[in-house]
Amino acid sequence: MKKLIITLILILMISPNAKAFYKTEKFMSDFHSAVERDEKGKQDYLLNYLQGIVEGVITSNVLSMFENDKRLFCPPPKVTFDSRRVLLLLPNFMVQAQLGETKWKEISGDDPLALIVPQLLIHTYPCN
Repeated sequence: MKKLIITLILILMISPNAKAFYKTEKFMSDFHSAVERDEKGKQDYLLNYLQGIVEGVITSNVLSMFENDKRLFCPPPKVTFDSRRVLLLLPNFMVQAQLGETKWKEISGDDPLALIVPQLLIHTYPCN
């Protein structure tokens, strides 16, 4: 299942449809701009967008566990995921990725957020 997810990520990254996704750097910039301008509606919209991605990744993790007895990522017990937690982890992950400190060497802020979030969770919460 992990190979399937990684293959899907790679296909989406090279697909012409990937241009339709929210790019990670733009998402982070838009969110911080909305916070600075106190635009609550825009903040909520962006957090809901990110929450949809997070829920999709969590669902993939659960399905992988049931179908293959392997998780994609293994968070500590009692850790809940939501868009705010991922938003806190995202800047540090992007720095680590750009420094080559992740197993994905080609990550950039131009990559769609929907491709970065699974990589972030796999990197941050690896399974032993």
